[in-house]
Amino acid sequence: MDSTAKLLIFLASSLTLFLLKFLHKYWWIPFKIQRALSLQGIKGPPYEFIHGNNKASTRFRYEALSKPMASLTHDIVPRVIPQIHSWINTYGDDDLHVLFRGRGIELNW
Repeated sequence: MDSTAKLLIFLASSLTLFLLKFLHKYWWIPFKIQRALSLQGIKGPPYEFIHGNNKASTRFRYEALSKPMASLTHDIVPRVIPQIHSWINTYGDDDLHVLFRGRGIELNW
């Protein structure tokens, strides 16, 4: 084997190793955590690859800030943290809720 073949084998194995580590870190671990929490009864929106729930959070915030408040009220939760308000209405208010911030996880009461 000449040096070019050895270099190609090295590059291919390095790329494979990098890809396996990346998928383990950004796909396997969050799904494993989500499954473990759901078995314990902790509900929340599903994990989305790489960005977690950041896209949905941004969308909820944009929608909430684009509309004016109907009246002066002390109920500002739907405007300040609309994603959590929506997910509490969706998944229930009686327990913990899980949110994914990228690869990290956040538990809310």
